[in-house]
Amino acid sequence: MTFPTQQLAVLYAVAAGTILDVWYRSVTLLLADQSVDDRVKHGMAVVVKATVARQAIAYTQEMAERCGAQGTFENNFMARFESDVRGVIIAEGDVLVLCIRLFSELLLGRYALPCPPSTDSPISRLAHAIMDKHAKGLAALPGGHRSADAEYYILPQAESAVIALGHAMAYAAARDSGRVPQPLLALYEASVMRAYSAWFSEDLGVPLAQQRQQETDALRAALPDLPRFAQELGVSDYVRASILDDETWERSVRQMTANEIPDHKF
Repeated sequence: MTFPTQQLAVLYAVAAGTILDVWYRSVTLLLADQSVDDRVKHGMAVVVKATVARQAIAYTQEMAERCGAQGTFENNFMARFESDVRGVIIAEGDVLVLCIRLFSELLLGRYALPCPPSTDSPISRLAHAIMDKHAKGLAALPGGHRSADAEYYILPQAESAVIALGHAMAYAAARDSGRVPQPLLALYEASVMRAYSAWFSEDLGVPLAQQRQQETDALRAALPDLPRFAQELGVSDYVRASILDDETWERSVRQMTANEIPDHKF
């Protein structure tokens, strides 16, 4: 990988995979807790589904494009994986619809999710800023939350707001676990800044130049340890993509069926 565009695609995916794995394990404990309100459990399930699925789609697409034509090959699994994740997004409740309902209920204060405080991290500041701004905006609408104005105000922002909550929760869980290296945490923060660049610039006072510098610093800090970070994901036993390395690719080519077209006279 020679160029930052290639390096970032892989590093962002590795950082997300590492952090989301730690977060997912902590969420399962909450969902198994009988003392937790069922509405909170359902809300957390929605946050996890939206946050994980959307990142999986985004990073799969980016990595597939960086792989060129090989990103479309069936035996490299990227196109298949993207299709599978789209199925997950639709199955058992469409992500967007679930987010709209959850976002509306949170803005109305019907219950709250266990999100880190705004002082926890810049990502938590983002999540709280989004929720607070929309809660105040919704309360100021003359027709209330059932009006047409409320629909235009809430619906387009719901998924992005819910995923921001997920980012804050995931980052805090990974950091507090003590098991995620700082370079990966910095990369995850940089990826959230990239996704919510306008919010960080306009509402949180982080200039675009500073955002880009943080991304560059995170990339350079993590790149030397990329092989180790990828190995620690623990997925090497399950990866069967032909593009994995030269040996795997050559073996895959040898197994291909050769089709010959007989000569025809026209």
